[in-house]
Amino acid sequence: MKTTNKDTTDLSEYYYSKEKILDSIRYIVQKKHKETEIFVNDKSGNPVKYFKILAGGDTISNYLLQYQYDKYGNWVKKLETTLKKERFAFSGNDDPYSLVVREIKYSDK
Repeated sequence: MKTTNKDTTDLSEYYYSKEKILDSIRYIVQKKHKETEIFVNDKSGNPVKYFKILAGGDTISNYLLQYQYDKYGNWVKKLETTLKKERFAFSGNDDPYSLVVREIKYSDK
């Protein structure tokens, strides 16, 4: 399945598996394919690895994601590890790790 998101000059194409899980995103800038993000997902549909690949085939970024789940099967901690970073990317935080913690309150449980 493919869906698109357009603005004036750019286009993002979202590709989904038969199970409706995001497989990849293709970025078109000024009518030219710029890069693609490819996702490897776990059985819950959460990405566990993803790559950013330039149109020419070079991998510019590579990320690993690990999750901790609560007793209901929802992730409550996500650790993202940068395995390879974009050559020309500048960020105020060059830490190779990012941790997201979320609290889920269940009203009926």
